[in-house]
Amino acid sequence: MRLIPHNKVILLPELTADEVSALLSNNIQTEFHSFLSDKSRYFDGTIHDYKFGIQKNVVYLRSITPQINGEIISNDGQSIVTLIFKVPYRTMIGFCITILICIAFSIIFLLGGKSSNVNFTVPLGLLVFTYFVDIYFFNLESRQALAFIKKILKIEK
Repeated sequence: MRLIPHNKVILLPELTADEVSALLSNNIQTEFHSFLSDKSRYFDGTIHDYKFGIQKNVVYLRSITPQINGEIISNDGQSIVTLIFKVPYRTMIGFCITILICIAFSIIFLLGGKSSNVNFTVPLGLLVFTYFVDIYFFNLESRQALAFIKKILKIEK
């Protein structure tokens, strides 16, 4: 089991690398403007020389949307698109802060002299809850982004 989720997906669209690049470019906003974002473009990010780094174009909870790094490879008139879905760094930093808070509470409870199972359950429960909420939303957002990429590239399945 991986503690830090990431997924690698390989797509085989029946399009040339140039066509794939053009279709993706039409759906990527290259400048992030927060609330002024162009909602007609599904992703924020960059695409250059058949490599791209994108994230879903949202103004709410950007920390739960996966960072998608990809590469388009030309293969005999068709193309291979490799996608890697990763947890954004800001989410990892937030999770590390949560771990530090849990450790601090555990130390406070230990030094307080009143150690009981309840004192350790609260920080542990906070940690487990935060982890599973992050995993759930990472997978949900990854599936939605992958479905949209498949729709853009006209991949049926």
